[in-house]
Formats: sequence, C-alpha cells, structure tokens
Amino acid sequence: MLKRISMVFVITVLVIGLAGCGRKHDAVFVLNGKQVDRKSVDAFGLIYVSEHGLVEKDMLDEVYESGETYEEHYKNELEKEIVLCVLLGKEADDHKITLEKDEKKKAKERAQELADKIGKGKLNAYEIDVDDLKKIYELKYHGNSYALSIGEEIEEDALENKEAETKENEERYVKVYQVTFPTVVYDDQGMVTTDDNGELIRISQEECETMKQQAEDFARKVSEGEDIEELVEKEAENITGSIKVLKYSDLAQEYRDGITGLNADELSGVISGEYGYYVVKVLDPEDDEHANVINEYEEHKKSNEAKEKLYNKLFDMYIGGDEEYRNDEIWNTISIKDYMR
Repeated sequence: MLKRISMVFVITVLVIGLAGCGRKHDAVFVLNGKQVDRKSVDAFGLIYVSEHGLVEKDMLDEVYESGETYEEHYKNELEKEIVLCVLLGKEADDHKITLEKDEKKKAKERAQELADKIGKGKLNAYEIDVDDLKKIYELKYHGNSYALSIGEEIEEDALENKEAETKENEERYVKVYQVTFPTVVYDDQGMVTTDDNGELIRISQEECETMKQQAEDFARKVSEGEDIEELVEKEAENITGSIKVLKYSDLAQEYRDGITGLNADELSGVISGEYGYYVVKVLDPEDDEHANVINEYEEHKKSNEAKEKLYNKLFDMYIGGDEEYRNDEIWNTISIKDYMR
C-alpha cells in the first residue's frame, strides 16, 4: 500500500511538472518576467490588423522594401507592438501607475466594437472572447499612461488630450483650378528645359506679351460667365488647366496676393509666376480636409518615431542579447493573414 501511495505521489509530481513545462513552453514571449501566451498574441494580432486596416491578403505577398514582403513587415511590427506594450505595462505596474476609469471604459468599448466586427465565430476559433480583447486594450492604455508620465508619446490617442493649436498656427491649404499660360519652354515629356547654366529657357519677350494678353482675354471671358474648364479646351495645347491643392505658406508672394480674400468659385486676375501667367479659380479657400490629412500624417510620423525610440530603449534594457525571449517554434507558425477576415 505504501509503495502504491509513493508511486501515485511520484506520478502526480511528474504530471504536474510536465504540465508546468508545457505551460512555460506555450509562452510565445517572456519579457522582463512577463509571459505572453498564444491566446494573448492572437488577441494582439486581431487588434493590430483592425487598427491598421489590413484587409487585402494578396497585397501582403508584395515586396515592401529591402526584399521584405508586406506580410513580413507587418509581422515584425506586430512583434514590436507586443514587446513594447508588455514592457511598458510591466513598468507601469512597477511604478504603481493605475488605469483610470475612463481608460477602462474606453478599453471595454473598443473591445466590444472589435468583437462585433470580427464576429463570434472567428473569436471562438481563436478561443478568444471580449474580455481577452479588453485585457489587451487595457494593457495598451496602461503602458501608454506610463509612457506619458515619463514624457514619451507613443499612441495617437495620446494626442487627443493635447491642446488644439489655434487656426492661425495651422497650415492652410487652398484648392484651386489653375490655368497656366506658359512663358518657359517645355520638352516632349512636359518638363521645363534649362540651358547649360541651369537657367530656365524662356520664350521671347514678344511671345511673353502675347501670352499675357491671352491670359487677360481668358480671365475676362470667364468673369463674363463662360465655364473655365470648357474654355481651356478651346485654347492651344500648351495652355493647360488642372486642379491643385496648394500650401498657402509655400506660395510666391504675387500668387498669394492674387488669391487672398477670394471665396469659393471666385476668380483671380492674371497672376505672373515663374513659369508663366496664371488664371486661378478658387474651389476651396481653406481645404480643411486636405490639411487634416497632412496633419494626421505628420502626427502619425512623430508618434511612430517616438514609439521606435522607446521600443529600442526598453528592448536594450530588458532583453538585450537574450535570444530566448521569443519562442520561435510557436512564433514561426503565426501569420498576419490568419487575423484578416
């Protein structure tokens, strides 16, 4: 009986030990003492694909840069996202930083939105539920709170709390339909020509005067009610019209003076420019939509640069040359395509 009890005890210890080894083996990442299992990686992956709008699987096979495919690029970025979030979360815990109620609420809302978008069937296939997604969102917000506390901004959401700049300090863009009456010579490819000294080759002074008169006649006809685009079609081939979105601060002073104060659908006079004479119809004096796209791009660029800097700092601090922080046996089976619908 004693031998049987001993044998049962040994077997039990062995099973527990093996189970423990299995759980450790199931960790995809071990980061500063924190283990990230496959379920958490899958939750990260589903969130990453959603936030980056990845929907076209065929595109992932194309080359991104330096021989790396888009699939490889996004997977590498996913790993950085996981490493950074986990290490920041650990730092937040160590520094006793707690998650605010509004951040918990936001994490819950975003998790539910994503769960609804993905569908219960796909979540079940990953053995993931709304709570699993919520934990990852909370981890992201928690880590970001720590990053902000040390003066690092890594998430676009952090920009929401910044005081909005005044309209005077924002870049202004104006959308116009510009008709060009050229005073420079273009080649067969439509490029301006230059001499041996790099100076623009211009038409003769007499031709310039004729071109200016054509521009004035054109402006007069438009101001009398003729359609500007239809009128361009009647002009010579070298007279061109096109829609442009122009950065106001980059405009030459004469061009700026020519359109300043014009409302939508109003016409400028003849404007003298480096490449010729312009007649401009203002389509939108303040193209806020374009300005927002540019501003968002700049903020996104700054955010990514800050994130990369912080990632490198934390990676060097807690991982360094440790090649066993990632379980390649599991990681190599993971594909970004699996997280796309």
